[in-house]
Amino acid sequence: MSRRTVTNAVQPSATIVVLLEDDPNDVFFVRRAFEKAQIANPILAFGSAQEARRYLEELRPITPPALFILDITLAGGETGIAFLGWLREQPSPLGATPAMMLTGSERRHERDEAEMLGSICFLHKPVTEEAILSAVQSLNLTFRASDRDVGLHSQEPRPL
Repeated sequence: MSRRTVTNAVQPSATIVVLLEDDPNDVFFVRRAFEKAQIANPILAFGSAQEARRYLEELRPITPPALFILDITLAGGETGIAFLGWLREQPSPLGATPAMMLTGSERRHERDEAEMLGSICFLHKPVTEEAILSAVQSLNLTFRASDRDVGLHSQEPRPL
């Protein structure tokens, strides 16, 4: 059975998905949903915005992540929305990387604020494979058949 890979239109080789989530159970559910949806991208999970920012600032990955999945409510004071604000201040391609919000609440003001910062989707906990596939497809990512696997890629850059 083929595995799918999510890639970013700006950097076709981008493969890592950054997950900002402080609850190990939710990290497990996101990983499991990716596995069940057969999305092969490695997930780099961070428990705090500070850890994720340090990784991105200090290591300066050559290839930016393909996707950010950010929990709105984090331990330690900083929210996923605040991290998204920081992310959008970064130069492209990092600052233009697609981001999804992960939430267990229905607070409209949080959704509005995240959308103003370019969040393209809200995933509700617990995350299912259907929700992941739907969210990835909402990024205008489409299936691409190749000689070796079936991948997901974007036809054109999506402005944020």
